[in-house]
This record gives sequence, C-alpha cells and structure tokens, in this order.
Amino acid sequence: MGKKLFIIGGGPAGYVAAVYAAQEGLDVTLAEKDSFGGTCLNRGCIPTKALLYATNYREINYGRLGIEGAAITFNRDKLKAWKDSAVLRSVKGIDGLLKKNNVKTIRGEALLKGSKELVIGGESFQADNIILAHGSVPSLPSFIQGDAPVWTSDEALELPFIPKKLLIIGGGVIGVEMATIYRRLGAEVIIFDILPRIGGASLDIEVANELEKSLKGSGIEMHLSTAIVRIENGKLYTKDAVYEADAILVSTGRKANIPEDVTNAGIIKEAGRIKVDGNLMTNIPGIYAVGDMVEGPMLAHKASHDGLNAVNHILGKDRIHAIVPSVIYTYLEAASIGLTEEEAAKTGEKIIISRFPFSANPRSNCSNKLKGFVKIISSGGKIAGAHIIGEGAGELIWPFGYLISKKTRAGDILGNTMFPHPSYSEAVYEALLGLKGKMIHL
Repeated sequence: MGKKLFIIGGGPAGYVAAVYAAQEGLDVTLAEKDSFGGTCLNRGCIPTKALLYATNYREINYGRLGIEGAAITFNRDKLKAWKDSAVLRSVKGIDGLLKKNNVKTIRGEALLKGSKELVIGGESFQADNIILAHGSVPSLPSFIQGDAPVWTSDEALELPFIPKKLLIIGGGVIGVEMATIYRRLGAEVIIFDILPRIGGASLDIEVANELEKSLKGSGIEMHLSTAIVRIENGKLYTKDAVYEADAILVSTGRKANIPEDVTNAGIIKEAGRIKVDGNLMTNIPGIYAVGDMVEGPMLAHKASHDGLNAVNHILGKDRIHAIVPSVIYTYLEAASIGLTEEEAAKTGEKIIISRFPFSANPRSNCSNKLKGFVKIISSGGKIAGAHIIGEGAGELIWPFGYLISKKTRAGDILGNTMFPHPSYSEAVYEALLGLKGKMIHL
C-alpha cells in the first residue's frame, strides 16, 4: 500500500476522505480550486438550511401561543449576512479540521495527467492513489431558449431580490425548499413539475401527498404533470398557458462535474457518471471516484460515505455498506429511507404498514406541531422502510438505516429500547408497536 494520497475536490466527499486518510496514517494532499465544503457548504445544504431556519417563524401561530405584537418584517441584507455567516463558519471549520489532521492543502485547479500524476499551475505532483471528488453542477434543460434570464439554486441563494412572483421548474428537493424560502419572504410562488407528485419520484406516495397539502396550505401553487415547452424572454410556456414572473428558478436537477482532463486520462464514463467498481475504483487502478461523480443519489452524506469507503479500499479494509436516507427540509419536514410502500408491494413478501400520527404525540401537542406521521414498512417480518413527515423528521430517520441493514424485526428493538417522554421519538416507538398491532396511544 502506497502512502501518498492526492484528492481533487474539497467538498463533503473529498475533505472527509482527506481527514480520515490522514488519521489512518496516509500522506494526504487535498486540492480545491474554490472554497472548502463544495456545493453543500457554499451553495447547497448549509445556506439553504440557514435561510429555512431564519424564515421559519412564518410557520408559527403566535396568536394561539399568546404572543402578540407588531408584525415581523424581513431585512434582506441582514438575512443574507446571516446566511453568509453560517457558510463561513462551516468553511472555516473544515479548514481547521484539515490543519489539525496535517492534511496538506493546495488552492488551485488540479489536472489529471495519468494514473500517478497531477498538475496544478504548471507544477507536477506524484501520488500512489488519487481520489476524484469534483462534485456536480446545476443541469439546465434544453427548453431554455436564447439568453432567457433564469436562476439556478446558486443565484437564488444569493437573494438578489425578493420577486413578487417566482416560477420554479422542478418540484424535487431543491425546488420545494426554495419555494418554501421565497414564499415565506412574501413572493407568490408557482411550482411546475412533469411528475404527478411533489418531492421527486422516489418519495413515498403518502408522504408526497402530505407534503403537497402542506405546501399548498402555505400558499404555494402547483402545476404537476405539466411539461414546459420553453422559456423565452422571461416567459414560461406550457402546452396550455403562458406565465410571466419577476424571476424563474430552474431546479431540474444536477449533473456530475467531469472535466476533460479526467476523460482524456482514459477514465470511462457511463450514463453521465464515472464508472467505478464496488470499491469506487475507476477503470484505472489507483484512481477512485466518489460522491456526485458516481452512481447514486447526489447527497452530501452519501458523498462523505463514498470518501470513507475509497480510503478503506486503499487501506485494505472492508467496505462499509449503509442505506442512504434522504430529507426534505420544508415545513412539513419529510425524511425517507429504505423501501417505499410501492416498492415493498413488488417484493412478493407479506407487507405490514404501521402509521402513527404526530397529532397523538405528547411533544407535538405541547409545541403545536400536530401535522404529519411516522410510517414504518415491514416486509417478510423485517423492517424494510421508514417514512416520516413532521417536526424533526430528519433527526428521527437515522436509526432506521441500522435497523433495515440488520434485518431487524420490530420485537427485537422494542424489548431493549426506552424512548424519552415527552419526545417526538415516541411517535417512532408507537409506529414500531403498530407493526405488532399493539399501539398504546392510538
């Protein structure tokens, strides 16, 4: 095993791989042409959640809580400064982690020249192993014609102005989170999606329906099963109508960022991603690709896991297999892992579905967060999927990755686990009881 590891890209895949590899004794160099943290920290997860947090007061019924006073207004400049400060803290934190773990860092574009060589600014570097972690970029559809002024999530997160009307193309995670932010800021928001459901094709149908109801309740208009014909001169054309707005946000997904130097080096692509084996190695021995560059959901935590597994292979360790959870940080918050109800129905196994509403949860009652539910799916007697919509869904979903991977039966956890009271997690407990037909509080 060679000791010299070179990583291109300091996003969630690259910097996590760098820190872990350095802790395991490798000589690590990390090259990043922009800011550490990649899309997630600079133009994705972190700024989006900072804005969602700051605007969340719109979802609170203060009058019912006995809180009265003048109406709250937004200061766009201060809101942007808050978002920027959250990003800066995160980026500085990564820089500190890299220094603490003695990872050598280079600011600049690293170009791959072969299986063992890279060039940065004319200087050549040699490595025993290389990890490619270039991330992804927004994907713009072909129906945008001419120089039509549109936003991607990059522009929308900069809060250039608060439009009176905002049209959003794409009702996936990015689209609905941006819709939530700008609706809270006072914009009239309309979402268009070619799919018949909100939140993406992989979202459980019951959760999607509940999310759609919640978004509509906040005043967001939706046109589902609607194809966009073109965007031209600031207008959006569907088959049946023409829409005008102050801004148009295109959130139709992202694509792998695969620069020419990578393909010129002989690395094989497949379906727009880098082709890798089960250990994340490309067709060139010693060169790995991770995160958004390879198959799988484009999520920061999945990218970080890829980075760890690429390093594990370099170290001669076994790959860590884990099931990827996904979260939509809207109100209501939605989180999923494992099989959906539709997918479970196709397994041929006996399916049991248990649902427990947050309206029957004591913590939800105290905090006036009564909407949503916990849904657990059992297939062949084992926990196969979990889908939560409601307060703190993203914090409640993680144990199910372990339970599903271990093929756990409901009874296996109920006999050894105590849930605190009052807590949102008690809804998980009740849903687990429901798999055995024995809920207590419903």
